[in-house]
Amino acid sequence: MQFRPVGKKIQCLVAVYDPETKRTRQRMVCSIERYGTFTKSAPSPDRLAFGSKEERAVWVQEIQEFIDAEKRKDEEDRSSLLPGIIKSNISDLIAAHQAGNVTNDELASVIDELAGLRSVLRKARRSAAKEA
Repeated sequence: MQFRPVGKKIQCLVAVYDPETKRTRQRMVCSIERYGTFTKSAPSPDRLAFGSKEERAVWVQEIQEFIDAEKRKDEEDRSSLLPGIIKSNISDLIAAHQAGNVTNDELASVIDELAGLRSVLRKARRSAAKEA
């Protein structure tokens, strides 16, 4: 099965042999939506365009494996970008507070969240030091 991105959708294509022309053609089995993070699950076998019951079951499995792999990739990409995003957002928050666009209460709630992050980082450092 091949997966081809087209706009905000992913086309799921299979190779089908055409005995008349003695060639293999690609046919679209289904298309799945792609949002910010990947769609949750593959379509049910009865929603696929064609194929025997067994073929559709195999295709659904392949589609689900593709979706799972894309989700993992998206999560890894997001995780690697997250520290930079947080740092940038903190800088923007400071500038907004200085401009008077953020209240002290809003800033205090962010500080509470950062205290939780600090606690997690301390625990991670301690466990890393124990392992070393």
